[in-house]
Amino acid sequence: MKVFRIFVLALLYQALGSFSSGLMGQCTGVTSMANCNTTYTRSIPTTSNWGPSSMSGCSTSKTTRGEGSYTFTPTLSGNYNIFVATVSGTTSSPDFNVYIRQGTCSSSTSGWTCVGSRTSGSTSSPAGTEFLVAGQQYTFMMDWRQNTSPSAAITVGLRVSCVAAPPDPCDNTITMSYCGSTYTRTLSMNSSWNGSTSGNCTSFGTTRGENTWKFTPQFSGNYPIYLASISGSTTSSSYFNVYYRSGSCSNSTSGWTCIDYRTSASTFTPVGTVFLQAGTQYQFLVDWRRSTAPTADATVGLRVGCYTPPDPCSSTPPTLSVCTNTNTTQNFGGNSGASSYQSYCSGYGYGEEYVYRFTTQGAGNYQINVSSVSGSGTREVAYK
Repeated sequence: MKVFRIFVLALLYQALGSFSSGLMGQCTGVTSMANCNTTYTRSIPTTSNWGPSSMSGCSTSKTTRGEGSYTFTPTLSGNYNIFVATVSGTTSSPDFNVYIRQGTCSSSTSGWTCVGSRTSGSTSSPAGTEFLVAGQQYTFMMDWRQNTSPSAAITVGLRVSCVAAPPDPCDNTITMSYCGSTYTRTLSMNSSWNGSTSGNCTSFGTTRGENTWKFTPQFSGNYPIYLASISGSTTSSSYFNVYYRSGSCSNSTSGWTCIDYRTSASTFTPVGTVFLQAGTQYQFLVDWRRSTAPTADATVGLRVGCYTPPDPCSSTPPTLSVCTNTNTTQNFGGNSGASSYQSYCSGYGYGEEYVYRFTTQGAGNYQINVSSVSGSGTREVAYK
């Protein structure tokens, strides 16, 4: 009886050891995938105690045989193709399910998402596509399933494709030829720019994508800037910061001034109003921010409202007293009228015009005096 009992206990110990090994085996010896577009192989054992019972996209009709895990940390955000790239070893009608979770490996079947299923190795047909966020670690689980009991472990290679670098927001800047018109642009779900959130801009979520517009005003004045349209299935719970700068576009985050942010489009309420100098080119940048990663690009429309300069001849000008010490004063608001007035004088800058009139008392040389000036800027006088 002693021998018999020892034999039974030994078998029980061996079975428990095998059970424990199968339970933890899927997170043992995790294979690190350092590079995209590179196949990383690992041995998949014949014992298993894992495998979700059901999950959309993965095959669960066969018996789970063994698992192995891989980790990958992308340097760029984007949609990555996941390939069961190679399979070597003896198999019989296998299914290879690929699961993913953010963070470290877990022996629990909860927290995993099915990427897809393959029956053989392929570097052209992915098991599935997943949006991965730059700098986040992801763990992939390879679950081998087949109905016939395997006689030996197999080797499976997993590959994560590469994605293109995010576009430079200054590439192909669109020209806004007319004020009052909406010009739409695609905002990539990948970002290469993260502007200052000082002023009225928000730091909500993570920067997702940007694009730029350029506009050259005909007149100097205060122009309203509208985020006129927003479209895309993943733009909900999004914030859009709007920036501007004069001169040429720059991928550098310095030199841009925040106007404000919006969460929805409007052609009635502007993001803000900015003073633009006639004849100067301005760049506008919209930065899309979202806390959860988008799965598709967004499209937004930007509009610069029109500014109508004041007509200096729209009202009867005051009459100056000639040959007296009487002064006639006028406050200038800074917004400009027609730029053609520059040609009379130095051509320096733009500003508001104001008209006075007088009638000569006789022929001769008259002095026109600007008798008092307050505030900054240059005052120039023309006559006709």
